[in-house]
Amino acid sequence: MSVTVYVDGWHEQPHRDEKVYVCDRYPFLTPEECDFHRYQKDADGRHYEIDRIYENPFPEMNMANGNWKGLAVALGIDNEENVGALAPQDIPTLIRKCILLSNSTVRCMKAARPGHQTKNIIDFGTTPAYVREKAELLLSILTFAQSKNKGIYWA
Repeated sequence: MSVTVYVDGWHEQPHRDEKVYVCDRYPFLTPEECDFHRYQKDADGRHYEIDRIYENPFPEMNMANGNWKGLAVALGIDNEENVGALAPQDIPTLIRKCILLSNSTVRCMKAARPGHQTKNIIDFGTTPAYVREKAELLLSILTFAQSKNKGIYWA
């Protein structure tokens, strides 16, 4: 399981649709398999699919649930279910907290989690450098959202 942090309005991004031929992308598929998977056909009978290419993609961040929870706690985000949202007017407060976290080695050390293993589950934990990196990435997402007057979501 993982958590993705993203900017509201991602579906409104400028984009173009591009036709990609299935035989180029998946040369191991036979025409019968392409029919089975219901790929579209053009006038020449070649199977294709449409890829959406974003001109200037909105930033996003993906993290494991445990890693997100550690970062959320360090930033004071109420995040019991790993799902939440932040309205545009609340972004400046979180920007300030991200700046404070990313500029403080002590805060990053407190937010880092040691790794552990129980039976066949291994948690590698996080390092202070990882916490700083993710705080800086979240800061870039927040400043982008603020520039577009958009909120952010995580789930």
